[in-house]
Amino acid sequence: MCPGSDCSKQRWQPTVGSDSMDVRTVAVIGAGTMGAGIAQVCAQTGWETRLYDAFPEGLQNGMDSIHGFWDKGIARGKTTEQQKS
Repeated sequence: MCPGSDCSKQRWQPTVGSDSMDVRTVAVIGAGTMGAGIAQVCAQTGWETRLYDAFPEGLQNGMDSIHGFWDKGIARGKTTEQQKS
């Protein structure tokens, strides 16, 4: 922000009230390791999540990673098949 000045000591505060946004849908651009992870967390949070990648095989790899994360969580008892769908 502005190191060394008074504004660097101010904490960020989210906007609250009629101007705040009601996020319902999240788009993640790029289905690599990071994008797939972000998409999974967003979906787990309950947001409608759309995952995009410039390459069809990249998107498929990202989706495969997400399904793999879910399957590992189910195998470890950390999540359920119902939560996956």
